Amino acid sequence: MEKSSVTNLSLTSTRYARTLYHVVRELSRMDATAQRLLNHLVEIERQIRELQSQARSLKTSLEVAGIRPDWIKEQSLGEEDDEYAEKQPFENLTLVETCKRILADFGDPLSKNDFEYLAARGGYQFSTKDKANSVSITLRRLADKGYCRVVKGKGPHADKYVRGSEPKAS
Repeated sequence: MEKSSVTNLSLTSTRYARTLYHVVRELSRMDATAQRLLNHLVEIERQIRELQSQARSLKTSLEVAGIRPDWIKEQSLGEEDDEYAEKQPFENLTLVETCKRILADFGDPLSKNDFEYLAARGGYQFSTKDKANSVSITLRRLADKGYCRVVKGKGPHADKYVRGSEPKAS
């Protein structure tokens, strides 16, 4: 593993709320073996997050297709996911309002499929057949206005969206 693996940490994430200065300072104090172990751990955690995202996307696709095998455990993105299912907060909101609320509730980057899943889980009623495309267009418009930013990934479905700083003036 390369030393650069550690710089792939999401430093703005609430989970990894450290400055680059502190990460570099900690690395410089570690011996080579500890650095390799830390880099390996960071890489494994990155792979886990990526696999979890892919699994959520596949489960959403199966659910949209009407396939809900008993052996598939209910997917969850955390407490907000369960709260959405219980309270149905998006039942009377627009897709723009729904996406803004999801952005506010989640600190980690989410894929368009995660947004689609959370919106449906929270009671949003899609009026189109291509739900993922509607979510994607909405998120791109929100990104253009500064409500969120795109975290680019490799592949056609790898882009993630995370809360932006401040909306741009119109």
